Amino acid sequence: MKKLKLFMEVCLICGLLIVGFSVIGSNLIQTNGIFIGAIVGGLLGIVIASRIAIYLSLVNKSSFKSMIGFGVLGFILAIAICFYNFNNPIIVVMSTGLIGMGALLGDYLKSKS
Repeated sequence: MKKLKLFMEVCLICGLLIVGFSVIGSNLIQTNGIFIGAIVGGLLGIVIASRIAIYLSLVNKSSFKSMIGFGVLGFILAIAICFYNFNNPIIVVMSTGLIGMGALLGDYLKSKS
């Protein structure tokens, strides 16, 4: 049950920050501001979600760096998928699950070692 909470927490926080920073970026930067804002929001979301997961005792403190590393890898994969499927909002929303899967993988690999 903790892993499901971790997945939902990471996906929700990252998704909200991606949307929020996309809106802010599109208002502040005229050219490609939506994409720059989404990238900044996603990276910030991964760090914040990892910190909150530690605070809520969903993961150990030792998993922090690996969660961020694999979360960023999941985010890069999500960016690649969204880049080619930007006209389909369902795929864009569902690709945030890759960030949560990356965080889960980082926690799993760190707990194994």
